[in-house]
Amino acid sequence: MHILGVFLPLDDYVFAGLQKIFGVGKFRAKKICNALLITPFYKVKQLNRNQIIRLSQYIENNYNVGIDLQNQIKSNFKNLVKISSYRGIRHTLKLPVRGQRTHTNSQTKKKIKYV
Repeated sequence: MHILGVFLPLDDYVFAGLQKIFGVGKFRAKKICNALLITPFYKVKQLNRNQIIRLSQYIENNYNVGIDLQNQIKSNFKNLVKISSYRGIRHTLKLPVRGQRTHTNSQTKKKIKYV
């Protein structure tokens, strides 16, 4: 069964199946199930057509998921690079961005790559 372009295996629970959608984790999957009054431990094959339609519409209207979320993340990176922020420079050099130690770690990232 497909929801928002992602195949959900019929034998999975709804709670686990929703997590296969990019941008939906455990917390958000539980929140979606509670909002639509769907038991998280139903199997995907137990959902009827109405529930599937409501589920896809609810996710699409209330959350930024899938390709839209990936494009937003990419544009955020591009914006950081464009404004030449510290994080943007670290992204372009492919070095750790969030303050990790580089003296002894990330040696493979620091190697000069010959083409």
